Amino acid sequence: MVINEKEMLTEIVEEAHGGRGITQIMHLIPLDKLPANASMFSIATLQAQSRIGVHTHLNESEVYYILSGKGVINDNGLSIPIKAGDSHLCCKGSEHGIVNDNDEPLVFLVVIISE
Repeated sequence: MVINEKEMLTEIVEEAHGGRGITQIMHLIPLDKLPANASMFSIATLQAQSRIGVHTHLNESEVYYILSGKGVINDNGLSIPIKAGDSHLCCKGSEHGIVNDNDEPLVFLVVIISE
């Protein structure tokens, strides 16, 4: 299966998980085409001065791979700087959030896998 860029759904999320600002999500694979154990394979763009609020993954794990920009991950209460080339894993039962307090967008690959 090949998904042409024109077929990829892009959505705008405001104040994701109680955060602030805007996150643009481009779904690389349509949600209805993902394997049963996956619920997201996307590129997220967290706009400058925005954040995705801290939230818990109860029945799934989430992976971020930073493509460009820099920010700070809240990883179970620990604030950890991240930059392009870094990855982050939030396992089932853990919590995380991400902050972009910079003047440039923070772009990252997002994969959510159910367990």
